[in-house]
Amino acid sequence: MILTKLFFIAFALRPVYYTNHNYFYAITVNASTVYGATNGGVVAFNYLSGKFKVLTNTDGLTMNRQNCIALDSSGNIWAGSNNGLAQIDSSFSQVRIYPIECLPCTRVNTIFCLRDTILVGTQNGLLVIGTSGTPQNFQDDKILKLYEFQGLSSNNVLTIEVDTSFWIGTDDKITRFSSDFQNYTVYGTENGLLKNYIRKIKIFDSTLYVGTDEGLNRFTGTHFDTIITGYKILDIEGTGDSLLLVLDSLHQVGIFFQGNLTLLNNGIPYLVRINDIENHKGKWFCAAGNSFKSDYFGEGIGIYDFTSNQWQLKKDNCLGSNHICSITANEYGVFAAHGTRGD
Repeated sequence: MILTKLFFIAFALRPVYYTNHNYFYAITVNASTVYGATNGGVVAFNYLSGKFKVLTNTDGLTMNRQNCIALDSSGNIWAGSNNGLAQIDSSFSQVRIYPIECLPCTRVNTIFCLRDTILVGTQNGLLVIGTSGTPQNFQDDKILKLYEFQGLSSNNVLTIEVDTSFWIGTDDKITRFSSDFQNYTVYGTENGLLKNYIRKIKIFDSTLYVGTDEGLNRFTGTHFDTIITGYKILDIEGTGDSLLLVLDSLHQVGIFFQGNLTLLNNGIPYLVRINDIENHKGKWFCAAGNSFKSDYFGEGIGIYDFTSNQWQLKKDNCLGSNHICSITANEYGVFAAHGTRGD
């Protein structure tokens, strides 16, 4: 009888897993929630209540580190990692893994949602998913895979934007596809781009902007004009008649208005990398990494305070790092040593 009870107790115990999810690679915002792709899973942060929710590989993700994130028109969250594509329902509870055989490559770099269409940029091709209005039913999806021999300037897709055309930025130039993907045009430095390695493409007020390691370009309809030089442009957001820009690790965040760039890095620790930025109904959010070359740590989500003109960083209470060096336990609890080790 005693053995039976012990077995039942052991079987009923459910382990709790901890990970660091304060290093954000990408964010997207809906209503009062910021969704983030982090080094420790997918995060939902309610900026009104200040509460964090986290989904990790114990909840169904194929791995914890997530590279990118997007929201579809039904409120589903799509997240991409180096191990495939995941969909999370709007209640942030159910994880569904997209069939691996449908992907051109399991290493997902970027996701763009357009009504019933999901575009997935990978390191080896572009995937276009037609959800047929049923995004949670993968069985009736219409799949189109595109590669270099079909018009991509490179198979390594880094950024996607859509107007009447599909703009696909890669590690070697931009391809502009027609709405039916039957025709395409390739743009590079010969068309005015500052660099062929494309960090970001964004469209605001019918104007297309391109961020590269050399600066910011604007598409005129036939070629690209130079707007800013001397800065690495990692992300671009529109805010009124200005552009909110993620820059290099030294300058971090800036706002471009009437030909002038003003840095807005107050409140962000020195050299902390900012990976993404969002403007949601006049509120500004940023995805913070850290000041180290590694991604073991992280500074969380930044919210810009217009009263004090500085960023307020929000971090969850979790492991300080995913790099665990040693662990021990006693009557006072469990203790973990984390960080990086030298060679």
